[in-house]
Amino acid sequence: MTLVFSPDGKTLATMGGNGGARLWDLATNTQIGTPLGRSVATAAAFSPDSKTLATVGDSGARLWDLATHTQIGTPLGSGEASAVAFSPDGKTLATVSNNSNVRLWDVATHAQIGASFTIGPPSTPNQPWPPTVAFSPDGKTLATVSYDGKARLWDVTTHNQIGPPFGDGLLPRVAFSPDGKTLATVGGDGKARVWDVTTHTQSGASLTTGPASTPDQLLQSMVAFSPDGRTLATVGNDGIALLWDLATHTQIDALPALGVTTVAFSPDGKTLATGDLDGTARLWDLVAVTGLPVNIDVARADRLNPQPVAFSPNGKTLATVGNDGTARLWDVATRTQIGAPFGSGVDTVAFSPDSKTLATVGNDGIAQLWDIATHNPIGPPFGSDVDTVAFSPNGKTLATVGNDGIALLWDIATLIPIGPPFGSGGGMVAISLNGKTLATVGNDGKVHQRDAATNAQIGAPFGSDVDTMAFSPDGKTLATIGSDLTARLWDIATHAQIGAPFGSGVGAVAFSPDRKTLATAGNGTAQLWDLATHAQIGPSLGTKVSAVAFSPDGKTLATAGPDGTQLWPISPEISPTNLLDAVCAIAGGSLTRQEWSTYIPSEPFQPVCP
Repeated sequence: MTLVFSPDGKTLATMGGNGGARLWDLATNTQIGTPLGRSVATAAAFSPDSKTLATVGDSGARLWDLATHTQIGTPLGSGEASAVAFSPDGKTLATVSNNSNVRLWDVATHAQIGASFTIGPPSTPNQPWPPTVAFSPDGKTLATVSYDGKARLWDVTTHNQIGPPFGDGLLPRVAFSPDGKTLATVGGDGKARVWDVTTHTQSGASLTTGPASTPDQLLQSMVAFSPDGRTLATVGNDGIALLWDLATHTQIDALPALGVTTVAFSPDGKTLATGDLDGTARLWDLVAVTGLPVNIDVARADRLNPQPVAFSPNGKTLATVGNDGTARLWDVATRTQIGAPFGSGVDTVAFSPDSKTLATVGNDGIAQLWDIATHNPIGPPFGSDVDTVAFSPNGKTLATVGNDGIALLWDIATLIPIGPPFGSGGGMVAISLNGKTLATVGNDGKVHQRDAATNAQIGAPFGSDVDTMAFSPDGKTLATIGSDLTARLWDIATHAQIGAPFGSGVGAVAFSPDRKTLATAGNGTAQLWDLATHAQIGPSLGTKVSAVAFSPDGKTLATAGPDGTQLWPISPEISPTNLLDAVCAIAGGSLTRQEWSTYIPSEPFQPVCP
């Protein structure tokens, strides 16, 4: 399957199997009318105004009026064609035949512009993949890859080749960056490369998209630039789509899908479309931490391990856990990944108070400290069967709790335990932000409060079947989640419950810095609660949410789950009694139908915001 977005982002065209191109309404995900044409369409391109579709296949190129679904005039040329592209002004169409001849066509008259020109040698039995063509953003240059696996640049006006060929063993996938300064290609060695258009030299390191190709896998490789030119999407010969940060040439993420053969970004960069071997097209929401997905394994975001996402105390960095089990750091201001992923099998992350160190716990139960600036480990791994970790407010001590519920305090400077182990049972630990109180869950399922300096227990245990807990910023309140999956608040001084339980299906909690709001993750969405009244504030947020975290200034909520990490602006004007005003405050305007169905599935769609 091949696919392409319309420039206005409203329509997706797909080609695959028998028959012509199919059009899909992206607002409703429904097919628009019948397929265009009866002959097999192998490639297509939208005109820049989204009003016309050009298709090529076994009977030349055809233009289609998308308002009427009728063919415009006669076919352009005859015989098989393998690739097609509109010039940026929509006045010229380029087609490539299977014998490596390029023709330029006047879209208005359907007349050929000048003579055809050859972009490389004809095919051989060992090189069955077709050539490809792409216009530069200014419309002055064509990029081609032919059967010899080399890229060439051509002057559109003169049809002359610009400079020598470059690359070797490239597959017929080529894409210009939005600024026209770089070109991306993929090779039979399973690597994508970015080239400087002026010098024809490679820029940066090669990107490993998958294993080296075999003859029956050559058509699976693919490259596409995001509209802002900062991200490259690739498909390897293993059918896995990867996203790359072009500033650092590091992998951002992998889509949890197999059998992908083609990818395309939506014009606004918020959606990635993939086409599969089985003819299925899928749309992926890329509005997350960087405008891109940050997938978090749901198995690592359960009730006993609720923080696979964390803000640094200075608010500049977000730490997440990818579905590959690595830790990733993100610049909150620019929403770009900082360096390469690090660690292995990571389950939990926690920042030190000075934001310079990250503590991780792996699925092997071993803790590790990392230097935020270098991503290098600090000291050796430590602990055994560790479940959770928490820094003391002065950053000099780290508390760990193991699978056996035994807690240990560690000297950060030496990574030597401080005093004997203590506690037993629940495998949870929390340290109040004032550093005076340590809370653990015992094997009785109750919260045991301890003096952080002496480890002496303070008062009687409280709560029941507690799984998760978090201190309020002032250290006066503890939020817990029990086996009934509701949130409860406790007065630390008296150990008395504050008000009735609230929420349902709750698996994670986080206090806002001003202690006025509690965020919970429950039943797949995030909720905000007024701590004075226990009333929900505004609508539920997101889908498949399993973890929540407030930014240090309290103006942003991060939600995480198997579909990615997303940042939400928190408005103080949101009223729990006015759902629609709350939606408008969060969205900054009316939602699309797709956004409405995602965030407010229980209400019928209506354009309600001013």
